[in-house]
Amino acid sequence: NNRFGKEIEMLWKTHGENLSYQDKLNAEIALQASKIEYLERVNTQQAITINEQATIIAQHEATIAKHEATIAKHEATIAQQAITNKEQATIIAKHEATIAQ
Repeated sequence: NNRFGKEIEMLWKTHGENLSYQDKLNAEIALQASKIEYLERVNTQQAITINEQATIIAQHEATIAKHEATIAKHEATIAQQAITNKEQATIIAKHEATIAQ
């Protein structure tokens, strides 16, 4: 909210022709100071928002890393199951060969 600056702008538009040169300069300085204060507040809020977004990104990256670790565990389990399946197939083949004799 830049209410102070808007008030100065309205005074400037309404009474500008009746002001001395120094008064006009003082009003312009006050207006610019008000704009600077407003922009500083906006910049501070943007910095806070950027920090919040960085925190959220870091949390998402941590979640992704956890998911990647879970996927790696699942892949290892699948590989182990494939080995077990081959071993069982070998055992079955041996039994079938024994039965066939």
